[in-house]
Amino acid sequence: MSDEPETKPVDQTEAKPEDAKDDKAAGAPKEKEPETKPEDDKKTSSDTLDSGEDMYTLSPCCCCMCACSHDRVGEATCFGCLPIRCGIMFIAIIIFALAVTLISVTFFQLLNEYLPWWYCFITLLLLAPIAIAASFMVYFFAKDSRKTRVKLFSAIILSLISIALWAVWNLIFFLGIYKRDIVYSGMGAANDESNYHATPKRTYLFTILAEATFILVWLAYFTCVANQYCDLMNNKYDRDEQEAQRIKDEEKKAADKKKADEKAIQDAKKS
Repeated sequence: MSDEPETKPVDQTEAKPEDAKDDKAAGAPKEKEPETKPEDDKKTSSDTLDSGEDMYTLSPCCCCMCACSHDRVGEATCFGCLPIRCGIMFIAIIIFALAVTLISVTFFQLLNEYLPWWYCFITLLLLAPIAIAASFMVYFFAKDSRKTRVKLFSAIILSLISIALWAVWNLIFFLGIYKRDIVYSGMGAANDESNYHATPKRTYLFTILAEATFILVWLAYFTCVANQYCDLMNNKYDRDEQEAQRIKDEEKKAADKKKADEKAIQDAKKS
């Protein structure tokens, strides 16, 4: 009995390195799996907001190459001569400058002794939409994505509303509330005539209406340009979303049909 070899302990010791190797080999692919999943999630989430790999059309401008167009917009133009992307940037600059100008002029009207303070306060409230539009333009300057393009179109609509309210309020105030026949523009002491410029009320109101009409006409045109730009830039993603939704609907119909067939088979077996 003592001379018989003990094989079991030897087999166990020999199997341990093999088992360790097998465990390492089995565990190696498991460590790589979670590394790829977050990258895939980032890609799918970013594709819904970002423009993807943008392909800008470079053209010589003075001493540099200017990215004034994009491969998605083709040969679309703005103002009849500018590439539409260049026109969109110009529109954004105009709306931002318009907001800064109107708010600054209204703010300094608080120093006009011929105008009540509440007139300026109400005017500033009515200019709040165009101030929001200017902030939207800052987001668009920072990044041209699907989200900021929607805000660009909304900013033009807000500017339309604000300018219309500004013109209507000036008509109401100077026709119904302001009793003088002369409108004094300026700031400082009222007893110093050099501080103010006198304008007949009718001429002043005509100027206000002419400016408002001119701005509103151009803003209406800007809405058409912005809408076209958004459609062209988002067309690729809209088609992808529609295709994904179509595939999802087909899979759902196939799953529902399969469930109905299985239920019919089960009912036939029971009967």
